[in-house]
Amino acid sequence: MISGFGVAFPRGFKPFPPHNHQADTPSEDSIPRVGEAGVTPPVFLHKEQPKYPEQASKITQQLYVIVEAVFRKDGTIDAIKILRGYSKGKYGFEEATIEAVKKWRFSPGLINGEPADIRVTLKFDFNHRST
Repeated sequence: MISGFGVAFPRGFKPFPPHNHQADTPSEDSIPRVGEAGVTPPVFLHKEQPKYPEQASKITQQLYVIVEAVFRKDGTIDAIKILRGYSKGKYGFEEATIEAVKKWRFSPGLINGEPADIRVTLKFDFNHRST
C-alpha cells in the first residue's frame, strides 16, 4: 500500500541563472528546480501511484524512494533519476516508481509566467500492510 507522495523542495535554492531557460535544448544543469525564484511547479492532472512490488511482500517496514525528473513544457517527462532507493533496487521499488511517474499527466511548470522545463524532486512512501 502506498501511504503518500509529494513534491520535495530543496532546503536552500540557487540564485536564478542569468541565461534564457526557454532555449530549445537546455543543458541538463540549466533546468531550474521547483523552489527557485520565479519557478512555478507543474500542475499534476493525473498521478499514478507505484504498485507495491510483489517480490517485496515480506518487507514490513515503511520505506520511501526519492526520484528527480524533468517535467518538460511539451508534456513529457524524462531524465528520471533515483536519488534514494531501497536495497540497491533488489526489491523493485525503484522500477515501480519510475513506471508510475512516466504515466503522470500535467500542465507545464512556469518560469516567470512562461511554460518551461522544470526539474522536480518527488518522494514516494511505501508502507506494506498485511491483512
